[in-house]
Amino acid sequence: EWLERGVCLPAPEEVDARSLKEGDSVARIARLRLADGAPMAIERASLPTDILPNPLEVTQSLYAVLDAHGTRPVVALQKITAVIVDGPDAALLDLAPGSAGLRIERTSSLASGRVCEFTQSLYRGDAYTFVAELRLQKEDR
Repeated sequence: EWLERGVCLPAPEEVDARSLKEGDSVARIARLRLADGAPMAIERASLPTDILPNPLEVTQSLYAVLDAHGTRPVVALQKITAVIVDGPDAALLDLAPGSAGLRIERTSSLASGRVCEFTQSLYRGDAYTFVAELRLQKEDR
């Protein structure tokens, strides 16, 4: 479910994440992710307008649109944080205020190293389990 698609001035965290200059605009998209009609996550992405000039072009997959433009990211850094969900986000996710959630911030870059996407996602804490596999090797001494 689309919550926002448009071009606007960047928020301070978007400027910091993407090294934008004063006066630069960003394409912003936000959507509520659903599974069988139940709200699962809120995703908010912002991209420079030369990477995504028309956010209305994104009707399904953002990365499919970026791929078609030759601007699909190739590397990303994600930060996962446990958070308390309150206010409008709690209502969108059909959660009681004060419920647990997971925030994932992703900064994605092109092959050139240029940051092209900053995404903040908020996931229901009661609907997700994240698993990470670690490969531990014995050190040679």
